[in-house]
Amino acid sequence: MMMLHSVWSDGGSAAARRKVMITLAILALVASVMVWASPSSQAQANHAPFADAGSDQTLNPGASVSLDGTGSVDVDGGTAGDCGGCEYEWEVETGPYDWIEITNDDGSGASGDEVTFNVPSEAFVDKVADSDPQKYEIVVRLTVTDDDGATDSDTVSININQRPVADIQVYAGLRDKDILDGDLGRQGHFPTDAVIDGPGENGNRDNEWDIMEGAYLQLDGSGSTDENPRTGLPSVYQWTRIRPAASGTLAGYSTGNSTALASQLRLNVATGAAGDDNETILDFGDLDDDGDTGTNDDGTVAVEDPVDGENLVVYTLPDVQPNAPQTVFYQLTVCDGIDAATFPDAGADITDDGDTDCTGRTGATLIRIVVHDTSATPEVEIKAALTSSSAARGDAEPQSTVSQFTGVENQFIVDAGSTVLLTAEVEDDDQADGHNHRWTGATGVPGTATATVRIPADAEDGDTIDGSVTTTDATRISVTTTFQLLVGENTAPTAGGVPANMGSIDNPLTMSPVIYVHKVTDGFQNQRDGSTVMLRGVGNDADGDSIITAWAQREGPDHAALNAAIGTWIGAIDAIADDADATTRATAIATASGAALGTVGGALQDMQEPDEPLFELSGGLTDTVSFDVPNLENGEDAGTILLFTVIDSKGASDTQIVYVYVSADDDLPDAKAGGDQQVDPGSFVRLNGSASGDPDVGDAPLSYEWSYVGATMDPAPDDRSPFSTSEVDGLDGWILDKADDGTWDYIVNADGMLTGSSDKLMAADTAYPWFDAPDFTGFNNIKLTFRLRVSDTGGTDLDDDGTIGDTAVDDQDETMLEIDLNGDCDTLDTDVDGVVEANVNGSDCDTVVITVVNRFFSGNISGPDHCTGLSLGGPQTYPFDSDEDGVADTCSLDTTRRATVARQNALETLANLNPTEFRTAVNAVCAAAGFKQRDYGDDPDDLDSDACETERVSPPPSAADPATAEVFFSGAITGPDFCTNHSLGGARTYPFDSDDDGVADVCSLPTTRREAIARQNGLNTFIVTFTAPEQTELTERERLVELEDTDPEPTGDDLDELNELRAKYGADDRTEDAELSETERAAVDASITALTAKSENATRYSDAVDAACRALGSQDFGDAASALARDACAPRSGPTGEPLS
Repeated sequence: MMMLHSVWSDGGSAAARRKVMITLAILALVASVMVWASPSSQAQANHAPFADAGSDQTLNPGASVSLDGTGSVDVDGGTAGDCGGCEYEWEVETGPYDWIEITNDDGSGASGDEVTFNVPSEAFVDKVADSDPQKYEIVVRLTVTDDDGATDSDTVSININQRPVADIQVYAGLRDKDILDGDLGRQGHFPTDAVIDGPGENGNRDNEWDIMEGAYLQLDGSGSTDENPRTGLPSVYQWTRIRPAASGTLAGYSTGNSTALASQLRLNVATGAAGDDNETILDFGDLDDDGDTGTNDDGTVAVEDPVDGENLVVYTLPDVQPNAPQTVFYQLTVCDGIDAATFPDAGADITDDGDTDCTGRTGATLIRIVVHDTSATPEVEIKAALTSSSAARGDAEPQSTVSQFTGVENQFIVDAGSTVLLTAEVEDDDQADGHNHRWTGATGVPGTATATVRIPADAEDGDTIDGSVTTTDATRISVTTTFQLLVGENTAPTAGGVPANMGSIDNPLTMSPVIYVHKVTDGFQNQRDGSTVMLRGVGNDADGDSIITAWAQREGPDHAALNAAIGTWIGAIDAIADDADATTRATAIATASGAALGTVGGALQDMQEPDEPLFELSGGLTDTVSFDVPNLENGEDAGTILLFTVIDSKGASDTQIVYVYVSADDDLPDAKAGGDQQVDPGSFVRLNGSASGDPDVGDAPLSYEWSYVGATMDPAPDDRSPFSTSEVDGLDGWILDKADDGTWDYIVNADGMLTGSSDKLMAADTAYPWFDAPDFTGFNNIKLTFRLRVSDTGGTDLDDDGTIGDTAVDDQDETMLEIDLNGDCDTLDTDVDGVVEANVNGSDCDTVVITVVNRFFSGNISGPDHCTGLSLGGPQTYPFDSDEDGVADTCSLDTTRRATVARQNALETLANLNPTEFRTAVNAVCAAAGFKQRDYGDDPDDLDSDACETERVSPPPSAADPATAEVFFSGAITGPDFCTNHSLGGARTYPFDSDDDGVADVCSLPTTRREAIARQNGLNTFIVTFTAPEQTELTERERLVELEDTDPEPTGDDLDELNELRAKYGADDRTEDAELSETERAAVDASITALTAKSENATRYSDAVDAACRALGSQDFGDAASALARDACAPRSGPTGEPLS
């Protein structure tokens, strides 16, 4: 027993425990035989031995295998567990490996309790077909024979460790400059496909990729697999640049990783250092508001995670020379990483550093990457001028036309007899100069980018000379640009007149304007126009040609420098004293212009359409343009070049260049007190001013100041009954102020303005104040008005002393300053004293109205049962605000009249078919607490004989007595369906002559109102719906019973499903996976019965409505066609009749 305890409690192996259990079982059997058998039989009996071939093993190819059969047992061999007299025979049963030779210690053969053999080599294993299920398993059988010839056998499996499979996936992308998001990783900022050709495309091999230079390239090994580990993944990954060798020099390309790592699933191919040409820095700004953007991911981490830093450094593939692509090979080696204790003979140096990195098996794959030059095609623009001799003769300068207008690129209007000098201006990102030009239709000047064309003197207006220039760069990429010279006389139009409140920056030599400057402040410009700025230009054409005008935004190559230069120029102009003489002023302007001209001129030579325009132009194809000025952070500025272009009928043009400079100022905040609300008396009400905002970017949070400013009541206090004591308490602090002695005074005047004080509004200095609505009964509603005042920070220098520190500035006029100085949300006070400058901030106000509606109905709805009464116990109607004044004034159905009538007819049909059920339901309604005591407007004498008193319920419709029926609907009876329509499908009413003139003029009930309501509520109990969740529950409970009753108990997936359903529908404290108790089973059966009954009743009701809808046919009940298309009687989709033969 000590042995048993040791095996079970001291962490003994499963094989040891199994051996003990078998030994005990055999001993018990022997003991029983010895007890019951006769002495002679005991002497003659022999028991077969028990063979134990040992535990299964997993080994690498070529490893040595040790098999141990010493766990075998022969109970007849003397000492328990001793099989000393047994013979052992080992043999391989697996077909592909049945040739393996097993030997014992002395090499005499496959006998003995301990033997060895070698797993076949990796080369041999690879030759076995993959389709052979025994490729990776060697099954060895041990047969044990005791000294009496009895035998037993056991098998052991030697699993051959499979090689992991390396897989490389490729991501190659080019940058999208419009994307700049700190939550995106490298791939998110380089989304444009940079793969030219993949494997198998355009002659590529299976592992070959053609990639564009400048791409972000990542190799991904996460698709590698391993059949043996539980994860299905290799344990380590090794990337190596094979060619050029990792030891060699190849700038810009990773050499791989020197250590095999579990995390090294991916490799960023391109590398670099700070300042390298292939470095891209994505700057996300100061995300953590610490005053710097220093948090930096330097690109060394290969795993593609979202970047939380403020900068992301990305290295892209280096540029390569044209027609000289760069080829790089990378190898991914993966290892299954089985530990050395399991594989003492295994080991692979996958990093080639002399150490064993992988103790299991390795798999590898190779990828060939070819990086190609993607040099851009040169862009060529042709300029035209006169030769010096032609200009000396007084010929007119060539006029360029607008190609968007004429449809001809590089068209110039020229004089007959003139000589035109053409120049090809080249823009090439890959080559600054040295391009070759070949002209047609013009005489090229050798070694230059120019050519000349002589226009015949006898050329007539409208004649054209067409030609072209072919420009070739050093990579032999060529582009051909056409031109056209149009003979004619034309005076170019003129563009001007655009107002520029700061004047112009002039050329000091010609004193002609280079650029006009118009300064505006951000956000609101004035109260009348808001944030909109309008500019008007003037175009003129001396020839009398028709003209068109156009506006466009542009920016320079270094727009920040241009904006700074303009801002410096404006500062210099503003600094000129108002009383400066003309000479001083002119000198200062010339100095400021000279300082700005260098930057301005460079920008105008290379104007581009902005990636992100400063604002959106409205009226861009008219002479007047408008735009909304954006809001900037205080202290910042921005600007844009605005072109006003005039084009005549021949395509000639002129442009006035205006720079719109935007400086930030302190704009007023915008108060938003939230939407009006309608609430019940005594309810909790939350106001919401969170939509308020400050147009100024980066300002401190707004200050909130809420106040209760008054109320209006319906009806007015003088038009209603006196306040009760409870109402005085409920209205205290809202419309009246109650004293300690119980007396009170109004704090709201006849105009609804608060004249006293109120402390009802809580948290009034936050965006979300709250209060408890007043409680009352005698008003239809009370409308409470609240005002929100929001203000920004900074203060105001009221006395122009250069500081904002004065604490008592007097004699201030709000109407002149247009500033609210005393916080009353107006600017009407003309004499305000004691103003603290620091507290005078930009502010705005807004109001919100909270209508507290009588918990009964308001307006024309006069009591708690108004709608119930007016529907005469028919289908439920609902208070509805028909005139949108915030007060419910009529009763409304929740569906069409047609569907309501059909529903009512269906209910009456069900009541007639089930009279006992209907009678029970009506009596239950009558017996409900308070039902019979409520006043529905009946004569008390009539109530003694209605169904609620007699408990006699006749099936619908009940007998009618028009002579004594209660009167409800008024108006003339106009048709056979009048009463049906006007009762909205409710309890049946009948024509009645209310004024004894011989003409029925109203519809009337055959019963008391109370009985009509009770009968309708009884009918409503037949309305049953069965929801999808209920259907699911019924199906699952029925499945639970089915599985619970299955014999034998389910296994596998069915057992899992059974246990899930037991846990879901059994008791909360039940034992996990136990059978249902009797109580639980009874509860499940009861639920199935109830759900089944509800499903049947829902089907019964649905069928009755369908039948009632069909019976109504096409009767018109006054509904809109659009409403009929979706009511309960509308045709349903899908098959509606019998299948066609």
